[in-house]
Amino acid sequence: MIKITKIFFATFLLIGLSFFNGCDELESFEINVPIEYEFTVYGPATESSDTVKFCLNEFEAWRDNRDDIEKIQFVRAAYWTDTCVQADIGGRIAISLLKDDDVGTVLVDEITPVISPADYYSGYEIVLDSDDIEDLNTYLTLLLNNPELEDCFIGIGGITDVTGTLDSLKGRVEFVLAAEVKPE
Repeated sequence: MIKITKIFFATFLLIGLSFFNGCDELESFEINVPIEYEFTVYGPATESSDTVKFCLNEFEAWRDNRDDIEKIQFVRAAYWTDTCVQADIGGRIAISLLKDDDVGTVLVDEITPVISPADYYSGYEIVLDSDDIEDLNTYLTLLLNNPELEDCFIGIGGITDVTGTLDSLKGRVEFVLAAEVKPE
């Protein structure tokens, strides 16, 4: 009799839990949206820069999720050296990110301390100041809420205060954005 009571109780408990502990509906999830641009600079000079235009729709994570993104914000930025002909040069890596508008409104403008680009094939984190983060997040939100706007940027990359003889340097800048996406 005790065995039957235990079986009845366990069955009733399992049935009850299945009604009250169902799966929660997924309301949203977060994805990373990496956007990047490459630049190549040539010497000999004490400074050199390259300008590149790019648009968010060139990046798969943005393009595939654009209509379902509810919120987007900056997470982090980094610089990588792709090729550096001479390993003994030093300098300050300068990066800028501008709106592709009539005046080229600056969103991000950062310069590293003096580094050796040959040391950063595996990356160098660029710490943005709070004003740059706020400007970038404000603009990203504007683009998100106004899909009719062209979602393009101007990326500038370069090196200043060069020590040694610059022949050529190819670098890459990446901004990682966090996007809150509603499920389809």
